[in-house]
Amino acid sequence: MPICDQGMSAAITSTDGLVFAGSLDGNLNVYDSVSGEIIWSFDTFGDFESVSGDMALGGSIESDGPVLYEGHVLVNSGYQFGARMPGNALMVFSVSPAATLAKGQNNE
Repeated sequence: MPICDQGMSAAITSTDGLVFAGSLDGNLNVYDSVSGEIIWSFDTFGDFESVSGDMALGGSIESDGPVLYEGHVLVNSGYQFGARMPGNALMVFSVSPAATLAKGQNNE
């Protein structure tokens, strides 16, 4: 049975106003860097159709943290070592303008 907890082991990524963090339970959260409030969240645990049409499995976010690149957030979901939740998903999210995220809009 995989271990599922809310701890954070992977590196976090931040901008001037936002903090991006993945957790061992598969959640990717974006926090307001001043208040600490979660302003966006996505559960990466589960099955997802990939761009090739094959199924990918999301799980723990453990070895690598979120990467920001040209308006996108990339996150590797799935980590089996230490009985974590295994998977094989590389997820890419499009980032809304920082002003929109800073206002607390949930863009799920």
